[in-house]
Amino acid sequence: MTTLVSDALTSLLRQDIHRRGLVVWLDASERFTSYVDTLDRDALYCDRLGADVVAFRGSYLKVMDALDDLLDGVDPPRLLVHLPGFNNRTVRRGPLLEVYKAGKVFEVTLERLIRSAAIGRVEPAAIDAAVQTVTDLAAADAWLHQATTDPDDALSAALRETALPGLLDALLSGGGALAPLLSTPADRERLWQHLARTTGLSAEWRAEIGRKLATRSPVADIGATLAAWALAVELVDDLRRPPTLAALLPLGDLDRALVADCVALPEHLRETAPERYVRLADELEGLLRDELMAGSADSLGTRDTFRLEERRMFEAALAGLDEERWSDVVSWSKARLERSFWVGRDAARRNAWRLVAAAARLGDALQTAGRNLADALDLLDASDRYVQTGAAVDRAHRQLEQLRERLFDTRLPSFGELQSQLGHLRLCYDTWLSEQALDFNRICTLHGFLPGAAHQQRRIFEQVVQPMLDDREKTAFFLVDALRYELAAELSETLPRERQVEVALSHRFAELPTETAVGMNTLPPTHINGQLKPIITGKRFAGFSTPTFQVRSREHRQRMISAKVQGRTCPWLSLQDVLDRGVNRLKSTISESQLVLISSREIDTAGEHGGAVSAFDDALRKLRSGCQLLREAGVRRFVFTADHGFLLTDGSAPTVPYGGPHTPTRRYAITDQRVQPPGTVAVAFSKLGYAGSGFLLLPDGPNQFDTGGAPGRFCHGGNSPQERIIPVLTVRYRRPPGGDFLRYALSAAPLPPDAAMSRLTVRAELLARQSASLGFHATPHLDLALRIPGREDIAVELCEVQGGEIQGGALRLPVGQSATVCFKLKGAIDERVPLKITASSTEGNIEGVRLSSLFPVQGRARRVVRPAADSSAGPTVEGAAATSMEDAVEDAVEDAVEEAVEDAVSQTPQTPTPDAAPAWTAQLDGDPVRRIFLHIVQHGAITEAEATGILGSPRNFRRFNRRFEDNASRVPFRTRVEQTPSGKRYVFVRG
Repeated sequence: MTTLVSDALTSLLRQDIHRRGLVVWLDASERFTSYVDTLDRDALYCDRLGADVVAFRGSYLKVMDALDDLLDGVDPPRLLVHLPGFNNRTVRRGPLLEVYKAGKVFEVTLERLIRSAAIGRVEPAAIDAAVQTVTDLAAADAWLHQATTDPDDALSAALRETALPGLLDALLSGGGALAPLLSTPADRERLWQHLARTTGLSAEWRAEIGRKLATRSPVADIGATLAAWALAVELVDDLRRPPTLAALLPLGDLDRALVADCVALPEHLRETAPERYVRLADELEGLLRDELMAGSADSLGTRDTFRLEERRMFEAALAGLDEERWSDVVSWSKARLERSFWVGRDAARRNAWRLVAAAARLGDALQTAGRNLADALDLLDASDRYVQTGAAVDRAHRQLEQLRERLFDTRLPSFGELQSQLGHLRLCYDTWLSEQALDFNRICTLHGFLPGAAHQQRRIFEQVVQPMLDDREKTAFFLVDALRYELAAELSETLPRERQVEVALSHRFAELPTETAVGMNTLPPTHINGQLKPIITGKRFAGFSTPTFQVRSREHRQRMISAKVQGRTCPWLSLQDVLDRGVNRLKSTISESQLVLISSREIDTAGEHGGAVSAFDDALRKLRSGCQLLREAGVRRFVFTADHGFLLTDGSAPTVPYGGPHTPTRRYAITDQRVQPPGTVAVAFSKLGYAGSGFLLLPDGPNQFDTGGAPGRFCHGGNSPQERIIPVLTVRYRRPPGGDFLRYALSAAPLPPDAAMSRLTVRAELLARQSASLGFHATPHLDLALRIPGREDIAVELCEVQGGEIQGGALRLPVGQSATVCFKLKGAIDERVPLKITASSTEGNIEGVRLSSLFPVQGRARRVVRPAADSSAGPTVEGAAATSMEDAVEDAVEDAVEEAVEDAVSQTPQTPTPDAAPAWTAQLDGDPVRRIFLHIVQHGAITEAEATGILGSPRNFRRFNRRFEDNASRVPFRTRVEQTPSGKRYVFVRG
């Protein structure tokens, strides 16, 4: 006879003893005395328990003697002390109190044992009856043995051997291999009983819900009823309130083991049969709609078993934005983006949730910061407050604007309401930004615009860079145009972390006005005892002069720094130079140099020329890559700083009138006399530590001067914290690179596009170590980049990553897990290009992967449609007239590219040899397929008859037709398939 209840008790005891050592069993009911006696006298049972047993049987002396023998040692023993008839009170009144205090108490009831052993084996109703009638352990074993003894036939064996997920799949498919065993009503009734035991599926559910789903075969009906039960159990388990429908009330009382088994079934369906899951969930949703609409949306939990749950939560999230429940909305969004099946399969809903999450993060940052400069004590207190809370607001705002630029679309759910909430948050940010600038200018007016020497931009070289050179380690000095403080904070967080590296981020005040000609030319040591002599041309700052130099260009800055480091070579490279040269050429370039100067204009260029805000992320990625490449080339010390920050606004704020004789810049004007129109502040050059008698006039808010043109979204030059507080990021590596000896391999495959986004799946795997290296461990994630080989003119815009994240413009993916990456390629014209996935920084320990498929580029140029030869009208443009100079230039570029492609195609031999064929044909499935695609580009199309002639047989043509889309994805042009009366026709598509 099986002893399942006794076995469950032994398992519990063994776990407790192995975890705690000395266990004291208070058996107040004395129901387990015979079980312990069996343990005490049977060596086999003691071995199963893994411990010695001391049982109190009326003699305290015998117990104490036995304990003295077993406890006489250095190591604590694994020991069970059984005390029948004792409870927590009575054990304290006898000589066993000391051992009671020394051990851990074990208490168990017979009911608990029966339920834990019987659950999943016996129907819940039968278990409830048993706990009322069974009085001892032996009777419990006998009852459970009888209840679980199935007939020895094929159906019983099949049910025992089939796990629940497999059983559900088989039933939903009509039975599968089980179908012959379920041919009679009696057989199916035995199946129902099996499901009642293993899932708790009740007769009431079967009668009330199952019959409403009865539209399939009898076996499939059972599967649908089981699936509906499992979905309902998941729903009730996730509810944060009691269910309201009578049919769902009993589900809240299910044993946790049954709940876990049931909850695994919907997850199994979502992963293996998502379309089937959708049909089942939508059908059941109609029956449970009243439950799903009851209570508040957040009472539905986080799993989103049904579509309606996610939609209610999205409406609640929009309302939460309106009610400023920022933390709630962040939590709801995180749960949906990480777990919701419905969000995962719908790009529009996913994008909407990402925008909602970003909006809530901005709202939360605004609430945390508040008007934090209103009561600042002085200039340094104001900058510290901005760094602590204000920069987080600017970062959240920038990230929201980046997402809005990439994802905001009229096809998003609740587009109007979402647009309204995003617009409201823009207004909130603009209000906060205005308050920051007004408070900051007031503080500067009261306490001075120029901070002490330790916080001046003009002293960065002597106070930060020069001491690093004294360490005699190679140092890279990054001069990054418009690296705002919050961007440097993100760069700091995303730099690769390893042992023996010091990363420190501090801040300083940029010189006024906050523009490149000022900031860049003060980063070299151009001051004399803290004083600067500006060069002003046409009421514009052009640079600074010293007794021996004029510093107004990159060459001047390089010469000034070289003189400061006593003539040692200081090569100056652009960031793109660093990325293009690679490690070996960089080593050669800097081999004789202790200081390397690196300039980066990517951020400022993107902002000033109306580029995408998302380009800022790409700039951070390039900075990380440059840092890593220089480190591989031998650099150990890094300093990143900026000439100025910037304001990022919607450009709708009113401009400030300026009535002077000269046209001002957007954020400052130079005057000979002190004038201060409304909405401005004026500061004398002398108060800025500048030689000369002029004055600087600045808007006192984030507004721009009226320069005759439209205000820009990206601007700088003024005196706001965003423009003036610049980062000084230092990185010190204590050891050279390498030593890890771990290599990673990437694999990738294209996926069908989704909502105008290209998609692919990526997986990173750890390869075997190349040699043993104590102290080094595999990283849990890798930072990767998508690149178009040889095409810097095409931008990769990352939209989202499922199974990873976008951080600082790079893909951060966990090692050993697959992720889905959604992205867009943007360039001058529509075309198709190959894609390569590599490490974000350097490929030293990651094997990149190049995909054979081609991905579409979204061109900015619009195609000109040429009129017929006899038409008197001029050229027309598809969709709109090309009236601007930019459109004309783009059209000319596209025409030139198309002509070059046509020239190249026309030179392709009619019967090409393998050596003469274009390189892209190597990706196709064999020579006949290559000949077909060459025919398409040469003649514009190929018919089914012509293709069959090349392939040799109709059978080969059918194989070619099945593989056509796959081959077409590998060629650098578009094709389409037309159905004609004589068969298929494959056509070349321009653009």
